[in-house]
Amino acid sequence: SEMAPASSADGSVALNLNEPADPVLQGLASAGHSEYVRLYTAAATARRENTLAAVEALGAVQRAPCVDRAGRPVFLFYPSRLAAGGASGVTLERVTAHALLLMHEHVVAR
Repeated sequence: SEMAPASSADGSVALNLNEPADPVLQGLASAGHSEYVRLYTAAATARRENTLAAVEALGAVQRAPCVDRAGRPVFLFYPSRLAAGGASGVTLERVTAHALLLMHEHVVAR
């Protein structure tokens, strides 16, 4: 992250945190996948703000410790684990965000 301090008249300092541009996301956006980029960016922000912790703790979406016959990663979805998280801020949007973050590096490789 780049930090650019800005001073005000009262002597306080504000930090502007700007994430460096991700060339993969820029390429996806320019190739017409702006909705994917928007969803990924929102998911990354949610992870930084720690709003996905409850979803991650449930383990409802995971990468398997094996690959398929073609060598591709396998992802597992356990919907029964979502029932346990209903009262703790687990939403479909957060589950989707977690899954997107988990699968991102493998999806963009294709």
